[in-house]
Amino acid sequence: MKILLNNTSLFESLRPFNDLGFVPTMGGIHKGHLSLIDKSKKLCKKTIVSIFVNPKQFNNKKDLRSYPRNIKKDLKILKKKQKS
Repeated sequence: MKILLNNTSLFESLRPFNDLGFVPTMGGIHKGHLSLIDKSKKLCKKTIVSIFVNPKQFNNKKDLRSYPRNIKKDLKILKKKQKS
């Protein structure tokens, strides 16, 4: 598992691959996300999962600030999924 924190790292990591699956999330990894990851892993050589809370998806800044985030839990779930 690689954790990429900026576009430059992302582009460098993706350069050698031409068969990528992408599962975008805002964290809170759940069974639906895991199902999409499984499908991507079956169809593609490499699967990327994003955990990005997009501020533009919120009309109210208060909602953005209160949106639940637990990156440690999400990464733990994704690491376990990587092994399966």
